[in-house]
Amino acid sequence: RFKKYEIGIEEIEKIAEEHEDHSEFVPDAAKRQVETVAKTVATFYEIFYKLHLKEEDLEKQITRRKQAEEKLQHLLQGLHVHQKELKAQNNDLRQIQKILEESRNRYADLYDFSPLGYVTLDGIGCIRNINLTGATLLGRKQLEAAGMSFGSFVDKSAVEIFYNHLQRCKNSGDEVVTEALLRVKDGRPVDVQLSSLPVYDAKQRAILYRTVITDITKRKQAELALKRLSESLEQQVTERTAELTKTNEELRTKLVERKRMKEQIHKLSHAVEQSPVAVIITSTEGDIE
Repeated sequence: RFKKYEIGIEEIEKIAEEHEDHSEFVPDAAKRQVETVAKTVATFYEIFYKLHLKEEDLEKQITRRKQAEEKLQHLLQGLHVHQKELKAQNNDLRQIQKILEESRNRYADLYDFSPLGYVTLDGIGCIRNINLTGATLLGRKQLEAAGMSFGSFVDKSAVEIFYNHLQRCKNSGDEVVTEALLRVKDGRPVDVQLSSLPVYDAKQRAILYRTVITDITKRKQAELALKRLSESLEQQVTERTAELTKTNEELRTKLVERKRMKEQIHKLSHAVEQSPVAVIITSTEGDIE
């Protein structure tokens, strides 16, 4: 669109050059027209130059925009690849999380339904965690037992034994095994064996005691029954021994009496044989013996 302006400007300049030498013959009105045309030409030149600069600037902006678009496209391609990698990693993480959850649930079942009671105690004997078997042994629900003092389930006769157990475990830093008597919710006595091991819990920044609770009530009852049987047998043996001793003494007395009588019979027989008088021994019926 600037070409037609360039043609008009060239014609005006040509006319001005042709009449330059004859300016004195040019009327004032014509001079004014020429000056006006010259100013218009200058204005057009200025506008054209500014438009040309803007066009160059626009071309630069277009070039920069294309470069930015190319860079953005490259980044988008890289982002798309990275997104695929993240999606694959996310799928792997989900699979690993699923495996971990299954493993956690499996070990949670093993923990809760173990035939042994498991309880985690703090330094003052409060229950931090307990499995289902342990809570059932105490006659409580798991959530109900958590936070309670384990000492509240210990029989009064064994409270000192329990706290000495924790102290020995803390001092030794090794496993400590102790037998104690519990009084559960219904007041029933339960003989147990406590096996505690101190461990440092980084999350709670404290020493905790992982304790295995083994119900030894049946064993204690068997030991008590065996003890009573043993005592009964010992009593029976003692009584039988006394009877045998008495019988033995009686037999010994009878043997001594028999021996004495035998000696007397022997003496009597010897005296009869040596007697000058005939001696006849008869039965009560008169028969000679």
